[in-house]
Amino acid sequence: MKFSLPIVATVLLGLAAANPTPQCKVSRDTDVAVRSESTALIVYVNGEALSPEVSIKCILNCATVLAEAVCITAAIVAKNPAALIKCLSIGKICGCVDCVPGLNDFVHEHGLCT
Repeated sequence: MKFSLPIVATVLLGLAAANPTPQCKVSRDTDVAVRSESTALIVYVNGEALSPEVSIKCILNCATVLAEAVCITAAIVAKNPAALIKCLSIGKICGCVDCVPGLNDFVHEHGLCT
């Protein structure tokens, strides 16, 4: 399924307007939040803010990686590449290494994304 930027932006802005709280949780199982700060949407993963550019990329192209952020983070903490591959296919992970803090370094240390 393809998403266009205007449609996604409209949906996210609609959700932000409908939700008076400053944070909108994306999933119950992950520590991922989307916040509107001034004119930019910022994604927070496990408490770390991603840049506005990376946030938009992650929302548009890497929603499945964001949904598995807890599993991915657990694999990184355990330093277990096999556990990472159980979270998602390596193809999806490699295209979205900027969406989870520490993921880029981890996949390169273990030669997973070449």
